[in-house]
Amino acid sequence: KRTPPCDELVVAKKVKRCVIGHVDPDPNFGGVGVRYVSDAGIQVDVGVAEEKVRDSFRSYLHHRCTGRPYVVLKIATSLDGRVACEDKTSQWITQGEARKDAHGLRADSQAILVGSGTALQDKPSLTVRPDPGLRSQPLRVVLDSRGRVREGPLMDTKMAPTLIFTSENCSADAKKRWQECGVDFFEVPIVSKVSGRLDLSQVLTELGKRGVLQLMVEGGAVL
Repeated sequence: KRTPPCDELVVAKKVKRCVIGHVDPDPNFGGVGVRYVSDAGIQVDVGVAEEKVRDSFRSYLHHRCTGRPYVVLKIATSLDGRVACEDKTSQWITQGEARKDAHGLRADSQAILVGSGTALQDKPSLTVRPDPGLRSQPLRVVLDSRGRVREGPLMDTKMAPTLIFTSENCSADAKKRWQECGVDFFEVPIVSKVSGRLDLSQVLTELGKRGVLQLMVEGGAVL
């Protein structure tokens, strides 16, 4: 349920002064309410605590100005810049408080992204835990140009929705499997035939069209 516009209520209540931190950059709405309230004879002060407002609404403002989500990268590294042991024996290199903060970042994001390598190796669920009061789980996004991810928690769309970005190199069998699981998929170009890496610019544009304001990246060393 969307919150109705407040400008008519402000005028109806005969407010003497209206303080605005930042004008909405959305061309469909930005400045309309300000003019409506000002035309009613109410004093309007714009730009009060603007930097704090911009920081608080940075994902929304970025999306409205670029059409793409604000990207947050979550990464845990050792002092020598490693993210895991070479033999893959390490599960976590962080403590409980850091993992709790990571779930807070997940809850603040509309989508969480990993590469196919992380999906296959770690088999993450990419859900917010625990989730008291959370209206819906974030969209789980996987970059999989060849259609390798066909099993695991990300195929369970009862936990949370999953979107896989793939390429023309993906097999029909993989797409059939995704459809059977209720997983959505979308083709984008690859930027390198050698690596098979997908065009991240196209990925961000598509996520922006789907209303993702903030994207949390939890991928491994390479996306």
